[in-house]
Amino acid sequence: MKDFEAGSEQSALKVVQAVDHFNEKVIDLVIGAELRILPGRREVYAAKLSPAKEAVVVKRFLAHPKQTRDWRAEWNGLLGLSHKGLPCAEPVCVAESSVDQSVWVVMKRIHGAITLGAYLRRADALGVEQIASDLAVLVDRVHAVGARQKDQHVNNWVVANGDLFLLDAGTFDLGDAPLSDFDRLMDVASICVTLLPSAERTFRKSLSQCYMSDDPVRRKALMAKLDTVILEQQSGRLRRYYTKTIRDCTEFKKVASPKLMGMYSKSAANGVVDTFFTNPERFMSEGQCLKDGNTCTVQGFENGGVSYVLKRYNLKPWFRRLLKVFSDSRARTSWSSAWLLDMAFIPTSRPVAYCEERRGLLKGKCYLLMEQLEGQLLPDFVESSLDSLDRIQAVAFSFAQVWSALGRMRAAHGDLKATNLLVDSEGVVYLFDLDAFRFGLSENAFQRGREKDYRRFMKNWESMPDVQQIFKEALTLAGRDEC
Repeated sequence: MKDFEAGSEQSALKVVQAVDHFNEKVIDLVIGAELRILPGRREVYAAKLSPAKEAVVVKRFLAHPKQTRDWRAEWNGLLGLSHKGLPCAEPVCVAESSVDQSVWVVMKRIHGAITLGAYLRRADALGVEQIASDLAVLVDRVHAVGARQKDQHVNNWVVANGDLFLLDAGTFDLGDAPLSDFDRLMDVASICVTLLPSAERTFRKSLSQCYMSDDPVRRKALMAKLDTVILEQQSGRLRRYYTKTIRDCTEFKKVASPKLMGMYSKSAANGVVDTFFTNPERFMSEGQCLKDGNTCTVQGFENGGVSYVLKRYNLKPWFRRLLKVFSDSRARTSWSSAWLLDMAFIPTSRPVAYCEERRGLLKGKCYLLMEQLEGQLLPDFVESSLDSLDRIQAVAFSFAQVWSALGRMRAAHGDLKATNLLVDSEGVVYLFDLDAFRFGLSENAFQRGREKDYRRFMKNWESMPDVQQIFKEALTLAGRDEC
């Protein structure tokens, strides 16, 4: 089903359900921006509801075996959340199209809303602390009235004018009694794994003060189990998101032909994506060569005013490629791993697209296109800051946050040399070169990979014992083996 263009109209949709004060029998919609897409199932758009041109959000449920179940869950969820007095989009109506049998759930737009994830990335420390505290209060309220979000992530909450709202009403379980201790624990853990680390710390601190205030003994017992459940939740969440990075969805688009396959981010500029999939070697002749090695070649270039890095994975001998027939290419591993880091709030170079040439069963050349990072490689930053150890200490703390977040992912980088880390103008540490990245490891594999990463990172500073000690102290403070 082709997505709608902004400005297109949907006329004479028959209203089949509505809130009490809505009396229209037929509605017209002017479709605006695409918000979310689940191919073949549902589409979400900003829209205007005629005749008053009221700003709304519409969920269009496509003809599908589960269509009726899906739209009823959304509509009943909106009514249920509203009835419980929880902050959500105000329901308007449900309408049907006689043209394609799609069903439209219409709700009022929450003006000025941005997702919680976007808010956390933009907010300063005080803003993060305040919204995380507010989140703890709202979660306590949601649980007390028997509601639980079954698809918990930062894009299912929005912030508007400093207030939090619930999204995706169709994925809520709505009961008549407060949640059980088990459901409370599962939901709190699933929220924790989606938050920026600083926001999670404040959220958990606030929970320890305001959550289940009428029963502090039960609260303490639940919080004692939280870390174990968070690890379990994180593992499943990472696996699900990894799968999402290699299929069509709201964020990504798959490209496949007999001679080529790959993925790209839907937010990427069309021009650079089109050229990348038709003739990636064109970019290899532009800009500046950053690395020319046997295994890969890295080129920096500009296109449309944006700086990019293109990494080409050079061909290996046929027998080596034959051994890797059933393995993911390094380009695909790096593509998916970068998005996993992004989801976990670990700074990295944002991937734009990847592709693999196909030669029968064997992979040909592979390419990874990324946005270029601005800053200094960590060794250069340290070298230029030896007369100001406070600057190095601040960056060591930033690296320790990356290290801690990798532990939560049960992840190993595989090549944690200092030249695979970059420091931007704000002192934020970025991790890149993810060809050997692994996540969701078993306990033994994680500890081996963790120890290897630690040794490799500390080897960078053997000739600088003062610097090495600063990094050791920062990792100890964060918890060297923190999970």
